[in-house]
Amino acid sequence: MGKKIIPVIMAIICFFSLFPLVFIVIASFRGSLETTQYLAPLLEGNAGYISANIIPMYPTLQSYVEVLIDTPEYMVLLWNTIINTILILVGQIVIAVPAAWGITRLNKHLQSGLILFYTVLMLLPFVITMLPQYIVLNKLSLLNTRWAIVLPSVFSPFSVFMLYHYFGGISNTMLEQAKIDGANDIDIFLRIVIPVGKPSIIATCFLGFIEAWNMIEQPLIFIKNQQLWPVTLFGADITSENTGIIFTASVITMIPAACIFHIGYEYLEQGFLEIVDKE
Repeated sequence: MGKKIIPVIMAIICFFSLFPLVFIVIASFRGSLETTQYLAPLLEGNAGYISANIIPMYPTLQSYVEVLIDTPEYMVLLWNTIINTILILVGQIVIAVPAAWGITRLNKHLQSGLILFYTVLMLLPFVITMLPQYIVLNKLSLLNTRWAIVLPSVFSPFSVFMLYHYFGGISNTMLEQAKIDGANDIDIFLRIVIPVGKPSIIATCFLGFIEAWNMIEQPLIFIKNQQLWPVTLFGADITSENTGIIFTASVITMIPAACIFHIGYEYLEQGFLEIVDKE
C-alpha cells in the first residue's frame, strides 16, 4: 500500500511545483487583451476570481516581439545581468578557490572555527546582513553602482564552504610526493589542486550562476538607478498594460538558467558525489 501512495504524493507535489511555470509559459502566448481580461480581478482589485483557459483562445507571438524588439529596456537589463553574472563568477573563483585551499592547510582547530563561521554566514538571511552591507557600501561610495551587488556576491561563503569539503579530501600522500619531487606550494596549488578539483569548481560555478542570475533583493535595495537593475526586476511595477510582456520576459529570462542547469547537471552530480566520497 505504501509503495502505491508514495508515487501519488510525488505526483501531487510535482503538479503544484510545476503549475506556476506552466501557467507563465502558456500566458506568454496570450495576447495582452486576453491576459488582462483573465487577470482583471487581481490587477484592478475587483471582486472575483482569476480564471483562464488552459489553451490560449488566440495564441500569438506578439508579446515576444514586443519584448525582444520593441522593448529596449529589457535588453539593457538583460545585458546588466550578463555582466554582473560574469563578474560575480570570476570573482568567486579567484577568491573562493585559494581561500578554500588555504583553510585546509590550517590546523584542525582553526579549520573547524572558520568553517563554523562560514556556516553561520550561510544560514543568516539577507534581511540580517542587509544593514551591515548597506553601511559598508555607503562608506565605500559604492551604492547605486554595479559593484554594490557584485562585490558582496564575490565573497560568497557558500563557494568557499563547497570547495573546502572537496579540497580537504585530497590525499596528503599525493601532496607529499609532489614536495619530494621539488614542487613548491604554488606548483601544488596550480598543478594538482586545481586540476584534481575541477569537477567541484565547475559545480560551484553552476550554482553560483543560478544564484547570480536570479538575484532580486540586493539590486532592489542597493541600486536606485533602474538602468543598472538586472533583468529579474524588469516590470517591477505590474500594470494591466504590461502584464503580457512581463510573462513573456519571465520565460525568456528563465531560458539561459534552464540551459545552464541542463548542461551542468552532470557536473553538479559529479561534483556533489566526489565531495561526499572525499568526506
